[in-house]
Amino acid sequence: MVLLAAMAGCIRSFEPEIGEITGLDKQLVVVEGDIIVGGFTYVKLGLSKPVSEWWGENIAGDVAIWVESADGQVWNGCEYYDGADTSDYRLYGAQYMVDTRSLPLDGEYRLCVSIPDRGEYVSEFKPVLVSPPIDSLWYKINEERSKVAINLSTHDDINDTGYYRWQIQETWNNRAIVNTKLRYNMSTGEIESRPYNEVRDGEICYTTQISGSIVLENTENLNVNMVSGKIFQEIGKDDKKLLDTYCISVVQMVMDKVGYVYWEQMKKNTFGNGGLFAPQPSEVGGNIVNSTNPSEYVIGYVNVCKVSHAKMYVDWRKERLYDKKQCDDRVLRPESEWADAANSGWVPLEIVYEESDSDKDGGSVIKKALWVRRSCTDTGYNCQPKPEDWPFVY
Repeated sequence: MVLLAAMAGCIRSFEPEIGEITGLDKQLVVVEGDIIVGGFTYVKLGLSKPVSEWWGENIAGDVAIWVESADGQVWNGCEYYDGADTSDYRLYGAQYMVDTRSLPLDGEYRLCVSIPDRGEYVSEFKPVLVSPPIDSLWYKINEERSKVAINLSTHDDINDTGYYRWQIQETWNNRAIVNTKLRYNMSTGEIESRPYNEVRDGEICYTTQISGSIVLENTENLNVNMVSGKIFQEIGKDDKKLLDTYCISVVQMVMDKVGYVYWEQMKKNTFGNGGLFAPQPSEVGGNIVNSTNPSEYVIGYVNVCKVSHAKMYVDWRKERLYDKKQCDDRVLRPESEWADAANSGWVPLEIVYEESDSDKDGGSVIKKALWVRRSCTDTGYNCQPKPEDWPFVY
């Protein structure tokens, strides 16, 4: 174990040399996606943001997309539609897809995209790289019990050096910590019942999210092609991912050194500036050209790979890591203070009637409400039912 830790500590990032792009006031075509042999190929297509603007745009129109082999075979694509593929690889925001499940492993392939009024964009032909299996996937809680690190190990006995990229998908129970049936109506100044569907969503809310992080590693400086104890995800104790049930799904992809250099530089360029479709401050040598206009600069690198996959389920209730002490707080407010409570981030939990102790009130009943923090009643975005294959039973 000591030896493995020492080798893991020797893994270093490759530092590519870069130049400057001219004409960043213009939008560049961006092609994002990889040819997935044995699965579906997903493609996201758009225009980068000019430096002078705040957002880019998708490319619309009669776009054609296909995968082509070096010996002339063609696999035509179509617009993306949900439900066609049940494999584990995904591309968030994909607009197009090609069924590449039947591609032979011994071929060379490229991605082709035809854009009206712009031309035909093609990647270079590349052989299929086969990712080795993921050896293990586990979590480790730090000594302060303030966060969890998700770790991964893999190795390849066939190739001397490995260049790796990982895609992470997480699913977790995003239910409300305190589920209230009441809400405050700012217009009427009254506390009213919430619709049934809102209450139900608070009880059952599962969220699935594909991480947009670029997670990379290489073994150039190691004597063996091994990645041991790679930390690719950390979760703090105040994150609802640690509330109870959780699943992390990892897709592992290998690439050549040129592809690794591309993603290393993309990681540097896109950190904090909006992703691949943001303006790129430094030149990144992709492998896509406009065959109609070869001088056009295009952003994108298409890898050809058979991926490997691992999945881990955790029931965090056993670890009791999530810090929900703030959700134990309750405040009792009279009716005159309800608007202030709502504006301060509190939500009504219960109506309470109390007899007045004041003689001037003549023993009347005072209407009050018990309030809880709004953050404790919120569910996650994009609530979904519990997955059918979820292993934990309530």
